[in-house]
Amino acid sequence: MKRLLLGVMMLGLVNTASSQDAVKFDAKTIMLELQKQILAPMATTCVQMRTFEGNSLKRTFVFRRGYFYDGMKEKIFLDFVFPPELSRMKYFLVEDETGFREMELMWTMSQRRTRRIINATQAYLQASDYHLDDLLDRIGEEWEYSLVKKDGKFFTIEAKPRSKPKIYGRLIIRVEEIAPNIFVYNEITFYDKQGNLSKREKYFDFKHIWDIYYRPSWMIMESLDPDRKTRTELRFRRWQVRPIKEEDNFVFQDSYLGLEKDFPSKCSEKDFD
Repeated sequence: MKRLLLGVMMLGLVNTASSQDAVKFDAKTIMLELQKQILAPMATTCVQMRTFEGNSLKRTFVFRRGYFYDGMKEKIFLDFVFPPELSRMKYFLVEDETGFREMELMWTMSQRRTRRIINATQAYLQASDYHLDDLLDRIGEEWEYSLVKKDGKFFTIEAKPRSKPKIYGRLIIRVEEIAPNIFVYNEITFYDKQGNLSKREKYFDFKHIWDIYYRPSWMIMESLDPDRKTRTELRFRRWQVRPIKEEDNFVFQDSYLGLEKDFPSKCSEKDFD
């Protein structure tokens, strides 16, 4: 049904009656609990994305990220604020509860119009190994899970697509008990359709934002493809997780792109000084 985010790129929690109960969970149960945490009703953050080739910094982005989930649709809004040539470039992606991609839209100041993204599964964000498709989560009915290993506070879970792979042939997800009865996944290894190593994401410094929700302060994604020697670092500021408000329904519509308005969340290059 859903795939991860880059987004977002987001993280999960298992809320159990006791630590002993967690040991008894199978992989599917763990991932269903992760889904409750990842799919917060409304989440916003300011993101700095830096891509390196070896030790050389190749590109820096700063963008607002808004996530909206109402139990039926999953919506992602990206609004770039840096660099200047990409300022006010916006992406908007929508999936329904079955995982069907309803909308893949982009708006730019230069064109001053909304256009469809033809193939988000193959479109990379510039100078990085992130697909636009990676902005959504990677859990739910599209995947089949198996528990590979348990080592103290760590669970290793393998995820394989139930049908023809879109991008990834399988995932290896490392889940950690970060606090009593609270679990996050702190590492994901991606394999391509042919079974080759593709990339690895690691998440660090989790913060308790609201209610059951925990979010990372930064993450690193390293390419494991010998032909793409890149490393991408993401830092997150101004995290907010909350219930959906009436005005959110107005913002998370394709028509909002054409109003030439910024996503209503504070974000600046100075947030990362």
